[in-house]
Amino acid sequence: MVERTESELREKINYGLELFYKDVLEKKDIRHFFFGLTLQKLMEDYHLYKNMVMTKPERYYKEMVMQTAPSAVQIKAPQFDEILITFQNNLRTAGFLKSEIPKLSVHILEVIEETRAQKADAESPKV
Repeated sequence: MVERTESELREKINYGLELFYKDVLEKKDIRHFFFGLTLQKLMEDYHLYKNMVMTKPERYYKEMVMQTAPSAVQIKAPQFDEILITFQNNLRTAGFLKSEIPKLSVHILEVIEETRAQKADAESPKV
């Protein structure tokens, strides 16, 4: 692991999120993943909730990652796989090490999925 200050890590993560957000919005098949979400909201939520993501066994990060969002906001499995690959490539471009990317991408995507779920919850009719 590379030693980084908190501000360096935050800046790098924000840059990776920015690359990811722009990349996904350019891809017609997966752009709906961010429907109604802003880059600013994604960044704010990640830094606010990152400490609430539970660490998983190391083998989890090497296997195909499952969606954690409620089924109402989940996307098709092949689209999620493309989202994950796109994000991991963007993190590599942002300067993260190959060894850091699996764990980091899973944790950040978990928060992003929660942000997507919050938006869906806010829009759903109250019973």
